[in-house]
Amino acid sequence: MEPGLDGHRGLPRREQQHAHGRGVPRRCRRHRRRELDRAGPGDRHPPGARRGHPPRLALPEHFTADWTPLPDYNRDRPADPFRPYGSTIGHWLEWARLLLELEAVLPQPPRWLLADARALFAASVRRGWAVDGADGFVYTIDWDDRPVVRSRMHWVLAEAVGAAVTLHRRTGDAVYADWYRVFWAYARRYLVDGTGWRHELDPQNRPADTVWHGRPDVYHAYQAVLLSRSADGLGGPGPLAPGAVTA
Repeated sequence: MEPGLDGHRGLPRREQQHAHGRGVPRRCRRHRRRELDRAGPGDRHPPGARRGHPPRLALPEHFTADWTPLPDYNRDRPADPFRPYGSTIGHWLEWARLLLELEAVLPQPPRWLLADARALFAASVRRGWAVDGADGFVYTIDWDDRPVVRSRMHWVLAEAVGAAVTLHRRTGDAVYADWYRVFWAYARRYLVDGTGWRHELDPQNRPADTVWHGRPDVYHAYQAVLLSRSADGLGGPGPLAPGAVTA
C-alpha cells in the first residue's frame, strides 16, 4: 500500500474501505500476495507487525513508509475517525475473517492462517468485549489493553458477526455459534432500529455521534447480514476446506 503525502501507511482496507465502502485496492492485493509468497512459517502477521512494538498479539494500525510501526501515532487525537490511536478491535475481527477467506483461495495455504484467525477472534472477545462493564466491543485499546475510545461502533459488531460465521463454517466449533448469537442479540437490542443500524453508541450503549456523524456507510451491516444468510454460513453444509475456492 502506498504511503500518503505524510509518509503514513495504514494496514490494507484502512481509509479506502471505510471512506468508500470498497474492498482492497488492486495494488494492495498484489503487495499482500507478494508478502505471502515470500512468507515462511515464522511470518505470521501483516507486514511490519512483528517488528518493534507491540511484542504480543495485537495489530499495529500505523506505520512509516518503510513499515516501521508507529504505536504512538495520534495519541493526542485518539478518536480520529480514520486513524485512531492504539489498536482497533474491529480490525482484529476483520483480519480473522480475511485470513480464512485467503486460506480458501490458496491451493496450499500455510497452517498459520487458521491458527491466527482463531487467535485474533479469541483476543478480540477477551480484550474488547464488555471490558468496561457494559455489553459491546470498545472501539480502541492501548498497548496495555486499557480501553481508549469506549464508544461502540456498529461496524465492529458487524465484523464480529462475519468472523464468527466464517470461523464456524471453517471449524464447526460451537463456540463461534454461541458468540454469533450473542452478537446478533446485542445488535437487535442496541443497534438495529426502524430505519437501519445506528452507527455509534456511547459507552452505556446509548445513541451517539462523537466519532461518526450520521450513518455514512451501510456495507458492514449488509455484509454481516449477507454472511449470516448465505448457504455456507452458520448452520450451512459445513466447513469450507482450504483451497476450495478456485475462481
